[in-house]
Amino acid sequence: MSSLYKILAGACALTVLMAQAPPAPPTIPLQPLPAAPAPPAIAPLPRTVPLPGVEPLSAEELRDHVRGCEGGPGTSRQFQYQSCSAIILARPAVAKDVLARAYFKRGQTAFELGHLDKADADLSQALIMDASAALVWSERARVRFYRDKFDLALADAAQAIKLRADLADAYYHRGNAYTGKRDFAKAIEAYTDAIKHNPRFSFAYADRGIAHLRLEKFDEAIADIGKSFALEGKRIPWAAAQLEEAKAARAALKVRAIALAALPKKKTVSPAAPQITITTTGNPSAGDIP
Repeated sequence: MSSLYKILAGACALTVLMAQAPPAPPTIPLQPLPAAPAPPAIAPLPRTVPLPGVEPLSAEELRDHVRGCEGGPGTSRQFQYQSCSAIILARPAVAKDVLARAYFKRGQTAFELGHLDKADADLSQALIMDASAALVWSERARVRFYRDKFDLALADAAQAIKLRADLADAYYHRGNAYTGKRDFAKAIEAYTDAIKHNPRFSFAYADRGIAHLRLEKFDEAIADIGKSFALEGKRIPWAAAQLEEAKAARAALKVRAIALAALPKKKTVSPAAPQITITTTGNPSAGDIP
């Protein structure tokens, strides 16, 4: 008898537990938001002031510095920066378009070496010399994003797009700036535009996936980040942790959905009909009823 009593008591307790409110979904801590890879660590810049007694550049030397300033395989960033600086130091004898290009390339190189202020200054100087260069506006948008100047980055990206509507990098930098402002819906629009103009833009897929993750669109996040890895041929470091986070969040939602589906349906009880009491006076006989 006592065993039967224990079984019945256990069944009642289980029924009560299942009828309670559904369990809260597991809390999944969000990883810190990495909108884009961090710029390289700061490296020392080469000396750019000519030593006393150095002769002006010859035409052949200028051509060599132009090639070095453009960079390429096997060219170190320091050598590239130094070559661009040599052109700038010889500016009285250098054509304006060559000089503007040297400022642009030196600004790019300064960014790669981690000197954001110098990069901004050089790119600004290049724009003073040629304000129609969409690539320079786009590059300065990138630099200003990393300087946390998101509104200025948006303005630069907009100017680049105005000059060249098919410039995928400009849309990408616009997306990063919106991500910095935590406007993820607009960031997704910008990254989508970047992908439209460059369907193999792996970083745009990765960062659009991260923006989807912040809006809790886990399926879209997983698809985009996975696509970025396929295009890149390897896992993109700053997006790898975000992919695992999206997968964990999606799995948690599925577990919660299964738990909710397993709960018994609550029975709805109709309210009892109101009781009407009739009070009579005198003898309740047939003679009292009219």
